[in-house]
Amino acid sequence: MRGAEVTIGALLGDLVSLVVLVVLVGMAYQAIGSARDNRRFPPPGQMVDVGGYCLHIHSMGEGSPTVVFESALGGSSLSWALVRSDVAKFTRACSYDRAGLGWSDADPMPRTAQRIVKELHTLLTNARMKGPYVLVGHSFGGLTARLYAAQYPEEVVGMVLVDPAHPSQWLQMTEEQRKRLETGARLSRRGGILARLGIARLTAFLVSAGALGIARLLSVPGEWWCLKPKSRAHPRRGEEAAIRALANPKGALGAAEVF
Repeated sequence: MRGAEVTIGALLGDLVSLVVLVVLVGMAYQAIGSARDNRRFPPPGQMVDVGGYCLHIHSMGEGSPTVVFESALGGSSLSWALVRSDVAKFTRACSYDRAGLGWSDADPMPRTAQRIVKELHTLLTNARMKGPYVLVGHSFGGLTARLYAAQYPEEVVGMVLVDPAHPSQWLQMTEEQRKRLETGARLSRRGGILARLGIARLTAFLVSAGALGIARLLSVPGEWWCLKPKSRAHPRRGEEAAIRALANPKGALGAAEVF
């Protein structure tokens, strides 16, 4: 009996050691990959200080009014790559990464709609993006666009809302909607953990290698669509950068903060 206990204890010790080893290897893989990504995919636009941390904004074209694109929840400046290029043919067009997403630094303060709008105003001012502005908001970005127009009406001459979220979805949520938001936040936090352990990076690698079945098993539910290859949303290099962005824990945790 004593021998059996020793054997079980030894097996548990070996299992713990194996888990620790896998975690350490995953974290090292993530650290090396992140450093490589930073070299391969530098910010395509400007990094602008907005009060002790920097946000990324990518502008193209010349003219007035300036079209400002607001992405959906968890989206980035890359989400508007093709549209921005077309709009830039006749006026200035810019898209940006909200704090914690894309190339932008994380915000040390809690995320609120008011803070997001204030950051955008500071970003446009410090980046010298002259108004007036036409705000284009998709989904969650529609909330930000509407609040920005309410806060700074003298700067906004128009809005385009693309399948926008409505304030009532947050203020008067049904039980089903509340559970969906809680699920989204939980999955985003889980995604951040998987990214820190290198699993999200491994998933992105499997996608690029064509091993889609295995990649789908490893990916966070709800984020699989982001991993599909040959996306029409981005030019080829932008697509690769977008896939690699999923391997960054900052993005998943930034999305969780908004939830």
